[in-house]
Amino acid sequence: MRIPTLLPCILLCFSLFSFARAETVEVQIIENVEGSEMVRYLPVDAPEGTEPLLAAVGRGDYLLDYGGRTVRAKKSVSMGETRLEAIWPQDGFQVRAMEGTNRSLQRTVFQLGRGEHLSRGDYLPDFALFDQNAEILRSRDLLGAPVVMTFIFTRCTVENMCPMTTRRMLSLADEIESRELGPVHHLLVSFDPEYDTPGNLHLHALNNEISSEKIRFLTANQSVIDDLTRAFGIVVMEEDGTLNHNISTILTDNRRRIVLRQDGGRWSKANIIRELERIQTR
Repeated sequence: MRIPTLLPCILLCFSLFSFARAETVEVQIIENVEGSEMVRYLPVDAPEGTEPLLAAVGRGDYLLDYGGRTVRAKKSVSMGETRLEAIWPQDGFQVRAMEGTNRSLQRTVFQLGRGEHLSRGDYLPDFALFDQNAEILRSRDLLGAPVVMTFIFTRCTVENMCPMTTRRMLSLADEIESRELGPVHHLLVSFDPEYDTPGNLHLHALNNEISSEKIRFLTANQSVIDDLTRAFGIVVMEEDGTLNHNISTILTDNRRRIVLRQDGGRWSKANIIRELERIQTR
């Protein structure tokens, strides 16, 4: 007699689960709904005159305000509520230009031998990534000022790894400013784009009171990040619900040539300061 009793519950649970499954969509965000973490949007192929639809979004995506922009997102419906998550900008020619730049990065990686990575004397490869404001940063935009760059992921909970790296980068930026050694670009690249979308990076930066003028958090789709980590010899492995990885921090001169590479989590701010002073006196 238990089977007939349980069957409706099983069917209901299955039904709720099926409604919560996500599909990837391309939509135009019309506007934020004031006073709520919701947006009005339209599918890109919606017929003219279609009324905008409502969807909940993450706090970071809401604060970024994608109004007027086309985005790719995962759409799910659960208990009658539509939600857009994993939002990535898809703004026409800019994204196409970004893809072209990252094909150049792919060629650079292809030319590296087994076990090889970029090191001192090499140049930053071409790349194009999104920052925490959903703006595109191209490596060619970095010409004219030194670059300090390393890799993190914001879900990291090991205090002496990514959180410490972020604090050290912020401290370095403050010291460079106080010593008037700038301008210098400070870049933290995420190797966890599944979670570290521009919206989540935006929220992470706000929660840590870090402005984009101080540090730019960067991300892109997984294939681009895989190429970039391969270029710099960063190995990332998923294990026990987290990401295990090595760390490498690089400094370039104002022509994007790598002048210092430090491997390991305890990279030295003093070495970077010393090298920056040397660059300035040449």
